[in-house]
This record gives sequence, C-alpha cells and structure tokens, in this order.
Amino acid sequence: MYVAGYEHEKLRMFRREFASYVLITDVQTESRRLEILQGVLQGPALKLRDEENTPPTVLAAMDLLERNYVTEYDLQRYREHFNNITQRYNKSPRSYLKRLRQAAHEADIKDEEHIES
Repeated sequence: MYVAGYEHEKLRMFRREFASYVLITDVQTESRRLEILQGVLQGPALKLRDEENTPPTVLAAMDLLERNYVTEYDLQRYREHFNNITQRYNKSPRSYLKRLRQAAHEADIKDEEHIES
C-alpha cells in the first residue's frame, strides 16, 4: 500500500486501501493514522509531503494529494470515456448501467440523471 502520485485512479485505490487498513488494524487515533500515511508515501508524493507542511489530519493530507495529482486533464479523459460508453451486444442493461456508474465514479460525475440518461 504505497502512493507515489501521478495517477488519479491509483490515488483513489490508495485511499480505499488506506481506509481498509486503518479499519482492519483498528488504528484509533488520528495522530497514528497520520504517521502511517506519512510512512507509506513514496516518490513525488513523499517530496510533496516534505515541501508542504504536513496537514494535521489524514483527510487534509489526502485532499492535498488529490489536489496535486488529480488534474483536470485526468477528469476530462474519464468524462470522455463515460460519454463514449455504449451498451454491448448481448449484454444486459444492468451490466451497461454498472459500467456507466463505474465510469461516472472515475469522472467524478455525481448527477444520477446524467448517469441514467
């Protein structure tokens, strides 16, 4: 469970894995969670941590990582992918909707009407 930065989906996966790790290991204090987070940062993310004054909470630190590594270009690519999804031949509408929801999640599209239209 390491993050070195650069990729939007890798950062999201890291956030999910970090949250799972904290739950599984029953880390209860915010200071300990922040220590663990700082311990797993690598590469450019580690450099970012050293350049910035590390935020006092895990949520603030994760938001800092997201602001630095989730670019508008990434989101635009995911939105284009979302807009180009079509229902596959011989696949159920449920499967199509699942793919749409996944693509919407990646593109940060939260409007249910937009997803289901």
